[in-house]
Amino acid sequence: DPEQALACFNPKILSTSEELVYEVEGCLTFPGLFLRIGRPKEVVAEFTDLQGKEQTMTFTDIMARCYSHELEHLDGILYTDKVAKITLQMAKQKQRKLLRKLHRKAKRGGQD
Repeated sequence: DPEQALACFNPKILSTSEELVYEVEGCLTFPGLFLRIGRPKEVVAEFTDLQGKEQTMTFTDIMARCYSHELEHLDGILYTDKVAKITLQMAKQKQRKLLRKLHRKAKRGGQD
């Protein structure tokens, strides 16, 4: 939602809930690659906003997942690093099938 866009400079996680929520996650870096990743249900975050003001916010559910995912990018960690090698290989096979299917559909002008 552009009305609720949030810019976070120098983001940090101050604390996380012990409860992990496992959900299927994707990433624009890897189109069509979906993995089940455990993330904290709640994240207490600190960052500087667009006005240069220090903020402390608590994110839950999808916002906690997104904040954690994006912060890991800054630390050089990808969601693909968080699963077993065999799990990643199986997901990449599904990704290839999905991308081939989408490619064929696009060649037909989007018709099924």
